[in-house]
Amino acid sequence: MFELIKFELYKIASRKYTILVLSVFILLYFLNISQFNLGDIQHFRNMHIEWNGPLTEERVAIARQELRELEAQQEEDWEKYIADHQSQNAVIFEWDKTLGSKLGVRFDLVNRWDRFQNRNDLTADLREEIRNAETADKKDFNYLKNLMHYNMLSGLKPPSGDYFRGWGQLIDSAKTFGFVVLGALILLTLAPVFADEYAVKMDSLILSSRHGRKKVVTAKIVASLFAVFSYAVILLIINVAVNSVLFSLDGSQVALQELFPYRHSPFNLNVSQYFFIQQATHLFGAAAFSLLVLLLSVFSRNALIPFFTGGAIYAGPFFLTRVLNIEHELIQRLMDFSYSQLIIVEKMFSNFHVINLFGMPVLYLQVMYFLFLLISAVTIYFVYSGFAKRQVI
Repeated sequence: MFELIKFELYKIASRKYTILVLSVFILLYFLNISQFNLGDIQHFRNMHIEWNGPLTEERVAIARQELRELEAQQEEDWEKYIADHQSQNAVIFEWDKTLGSKLGVRFDLVNRWDRFQNRNDLTADLREEIRNAETADKKDFNYLKNLMHYNMLSGLKPPSGDYFRGWGQLIDSAKTFGFVVLGALILLTLAPVFADEYAVKMDSLILSSRHGRKKVVTAKIVASLFAVFSYAVILLIINVAVNSVLFSLDGSQVALQELFPYRHSPFNLNVSQYFFIQQATHLFGAAAFSLLVLLLSVFSRNALIPFFTGGAIYAGPFFLTRVLNIEHELIQRLMDFSYSQLIIVEKMFSNFHVINLFGMPVLYLQVMYFLFLLISAVTIYFVYSGFAKRQVI
């Protein structure tokens, strides 16, 4: 079996266009990263040092006052510029970088605290709704949902003033760059796995061999998943290495809610914990989608069919909802329970989202994990049966 897996891995690795595409994506990634100014990043990071540690009302009050003073100074600089250039040719006004960094830090701190206060208000509202339901003895789905939401929010800690941009960049890269590149590599690598065997008439030889209907399929599945995991690990290493150098990995204990897309998240996680969960889910989604592409390849004599069909399944819901902004309920549901949503991960953790299952609230992310485990099991079954039932010609 090990020799079969090695042979299948060799066939995957020998496709030079896959390595070429990976290299092109990595080059584009570095070109995008090169736009950042290390000096500006370090300057902003240093501005945060005095605000490290948990935020309190007193510290935030100081930040608010300094924010008002800095905004007033910025307005004064602008008015002075306008007065000085009324009778002259237009000159581009450049904001003072130090002033801009100070403004950015104070504005961020105030927003963190305001979001925390909003969560406290929501927690108080939920507590009141729970008490009213208990008084009325109305323990229905809404009561159970509110109780779950309240318990999750009650465990969240107050915000801190720590700098954590590196973790934010890591998390954002996985759901943008990682989503696009990994999806493309899966399609390019796995679409030909079975289809190419049909194209070169190898399927008859494989199917007539002793282990052709089972062990060869197992070897192809294992080799395919190993290749996809290898791509994911390469992208992860590059992402971590680059962002740790550019932005540093300070602030690993900052609460997930301090990242703006996750400001409504009820999960008691810090940014580093979430990053590892995100990566594990990312890999799970990649494996599930890989199995689907293999299934499409089993029933296709041309690798282009699973490539384009798989691409439509992978990117179609994302394109319709995020690019074309179609808000039709059916399209939204397709996106909610799509491979792309699973691999992007964000929506599963960004808000309190539950599914009503027989009157019981079940977290959306739990439904997603179970659903795609089930889909993947069914997919594996049809990969084996679909190939094994082919006729030897």
